[in-house]
Amino acid sequence: MTGVQTCALPIFQVSTLAAGAWFSRHELAAVCLLPSSERPDVVVFLDGINDLTHGVDQTPMEDRANEYRRNMLIARDTLLHRGVRRVIFAPQPFLGTKRHKSKFEQGIMVLPPVTRRSLREYQELIRFTRELAEVPGASLLDCTRVFEIGRAHV
Repeated sequence: MTGVQTCALPIFQVSTLAAGAWFSRHELAAVCLLPSSERPDVVVFLDGINDLTHGVDQTPMEDRANEYRRNMLIARDTLLHRGVRRVIFAPQPFLGTKRHKSKFEQGIMVLPPVTRRSLREYQELIRFTRELAEVPGASLLDCTRVFEIGRAHV
């Protein structure tokens, strides 16, 4: 056979309802503001780190983790109730868990400061994200070890 083979693929549309530096409260707002006429087949949440690592001086970490849990539960249940076929939770990889860091990565770790407590909270976030994915219609896409693949970055 010569030439390029073609096959019929489903046509789909990808929409991004996010921006850099969003917290779970922004994602929940986006879900709540989604018009009822919009019924995506799949919604993916790639999040969690901003909720845990930003606002260190303003809000206690435990409160931020609890807010993340509450927001993601409401978002998941709202989307499933609206008929979304799959809600995927993909917890962001966390540089604090990477064993071998480049000098650049080591520098990043001080802004905001990563502490033993933030590492514990990250593990708790992963545990909770797995629980979110245990209901019908929800799934986990584990991205937590992405930084371990390959060599140190720049």
